[in-house]
Amino acid sequence: MSASPDDPRVSGAAVEVVCLEGDEPLVAEGRVHRVADGCYILDLDRPVDAIRPGARTILNFPGSDAPRVIARAVSAVGNRLRCEQVEERERERRAWPRLVAGIPLRYRVLRGAETVVEVDAWLKGSDAPRERGAWHEPDPLMNFSVAGLRFDTRGPGEVGDVLLLEFQVGADPRRHRATGRVRHVGEADEDGLRSVAVSFEQIAPEAEHALTELTLTIQDALL
Repeated sequence: MSASPDDPRVSGAAVEVVCLEGDEPLVAEGRVHRVADGCYILDLDRPVDAIRPGARTILNFPGSDAPRVIARAVSAVGNRLRCEQVEERERERRAWPRLVAGIPLRYRVLRGAETVVEVDAWLKGSDAPRERGAWHEPDPLMNFSVAGLRFDTRGPGEVGDVLLLEFQVGADPRRHRATGRVRHVGEADEDGLRSVAVSFEQIAPEAEHALTELTLTIQDALL
């Protein structure tokens, strides 16, 4: 499939990508570098190396009437993704759903004086260390998976830090507790926001189940 002159899916066109396969679902924005014969080369706003060859990816073309494209990844190196179209889906009028739809979160960095016993007690429901130290609440729109979270914050967090995490999943009023380790911290933008990626270290089965269900709900919405 080569793009026709009237097809908005041409070099330079805006594109949004979702890949729900892998350890961490990925949501990225970028531009079409080239499209020809059903093969898309995309330059995105974040590294996509974690996307494995063959992984199903969903392409959306904001600001246009182009259909949504279901594709398979061919290669992912740095911020460049190559994929091949499998099928097209009628574009819906509703807004592009984000893999985020609300993970209200508060977190704080654990300090060395806090013992393993205290943290275990907190995970089981104790408020002992809960109010000690500063808590930070990032924007609830964030990438997530059953393996961890990626959120934008002006708060603290450096690679290797262990965090106390307390969060809700979607509209469920229950608050889940977990600990996580900071794996990546991006450069601060002009507003002082940094992207912080955290992998869970201790998380309850019910919290994993809630995150899995939300992932499946978003996948159904996309497809």
